[in-house]
Amino acid sequence: MRNSMKLSRLLLILVLSMALAGLFTLSPTALNSAELEQIKKEYTFAVVPQGPPTLMNENWLPFIDRLSNDTGLKLQIKLYADIKAFEKDLREGKVDFAYMNPVQQIKVWRVNGYLPLVRSKKTIRGYIFVKKDTDIKNLDDLEGKEIALAGSENVCSIVIRHGIQARNVISRYVGSSENIYRNVELDETAAGGTLDIVFEQDLQKINQNFRILYSTEPINPHPISALPSVLQSVRSLVTETVLKYSQDTDAQDMLRRIGIPDPVKADYEQDYLALEQKLSEHSKEFAEK
Repeated sequence: MRNSMKLSRLLLILVLSMALAGLFTLSPTALNSAELEQIKKEYTFAVVPQGPPTLMNENWLPFIDRLSNDTGLKLQIKLYADIKAFEKDLREGKVDFAYMNPVQQIKVWRVNGYLPLVRSKKTIRGYIFVKKDTDIKNLDDLEGKEIALAGSENVCSIVIRHGIQARNVISRYVGSSENIYRNVELDETAAGGTLDIVFEQDLQKINQNFRILYSTEPINPHPISALPSVLQSVRSLVTETVLKYSQDTDAQDMLRRIGIPDPVKADYEQDYLALEQKLSEHSKEFAEK
């Protein structure tokens, strides 16, 4: 009888040990039963369009698949052909997680409180560039001339327009960085504007003689954000998992391709409030509460 009781206790201890081991290896954040139930639902992860959907899928799907696998969350990527459809989903709170630009983060923070979770450590700037052999030497020389920009709602376009608003420089929206370079190269516009990270990366392949005329003040880059209705524990799980990738050598190319090469925690008041206040000073759209 005693042997039977001892065996039963040993079996009970073994079963409990296995259950606990399974629980603590499930995720880096302990979750209660209600939270575990939430994990079973499917979460939509939207990505701001920064190129053709095929290219975006190629860059982002490995990240989404790994994040889903490492967290145990069912993450479904959502890509867009145009930025208006993406921003409409953000305004209506139709996506749980989203990678968005800083200006979009400011807008949706006001509308439905999307919370920035992680961002790249490195700040970004807007560049205005011209051809090396042009007579344009400073911003005053752009007075009355045209500058090629990707689009009116592009974060680079907004920060550049904000930086040169005191001057009469005419914006021409051409749709892509490739078209911006082409416009400047063919003298269809006097200058072009893009983000520093895009310009520096593209210089290696466009082989054109451009020079930087003006650089905006640095701003914090695109965050991965979440609806406040997503459980705190789930948001923390995603945040902690992405932060751990910075220590994983196998994940570096994956992070670089999505534009978050050195992830750090993001906080709205620390990272984006100053930009909101700056834009609000000179823009009716951002001044409206």
